[in-house]
Amino acid sequence: MSDFDQVLQAAKRSGETTANPREHIQRARRILARGSLSELLYAALELRFALERITQLELIFADEASNRMLKDYTASKKVLNLRQLAPDSAFPHDIEMRHAVTGEWNKIAEYRPIDYQRVAWVYGRLGDLLHAKDDLMLGMPEAPWYRDTYEFLLETCDFLSDAYEDNTQFFTYEGLDHIRMVRRG
Repeated sequence: MSDFDQVLQAAKRSGETTANPREHIQRARRILARGSLSELLYAALELRFALERITQLELIFADEASNRMLKDYTASKKVLNLRQLAPDSAFPHDIEMRHAVTGEWNKIAEYRPIDYQRVAWVYGRLGDLLHAKDDLMLGMPEAPWYRDTYEFLLETCDFLSDAYEDNTQFFTYEGLDHIRMVRRG
């Protein structure tokens, strides 16, 4: 059996996929929990994948999204493209379904917009970690860089979890007569 086949079998046994933002965030949390300073960059990579996938999910349901929009991997550009296609995507919405018999509307989910400014900042900071820089203080565990980076990565886990968990993408129910989005505030 080849090495690749062994990797595939192990992946099947673990039940993990690589395309789910939740799993990227969980892997980043596990890496951070181990407390190995040498693995901080691997946590950053997992979080970068999660951020790119979360913003891609926002666009993938939009019929009007161009191939260029979908192929661009820059998370902040994806958020800007979403806002261009649907300016209302910048605001929270309740998602309601109409009862087939009574006609009454009931909340079934919600849409929480992902903050463009925060996405741009997080994306940039993760990029700074993942692209070699002369001033990175790797190998010097007493340097403040390690604590600052560790705290940033933990905060990013929380930010991305909040953006993904129990949140419905803006275009998910577009075009369905029995489901509507009601803008809040």
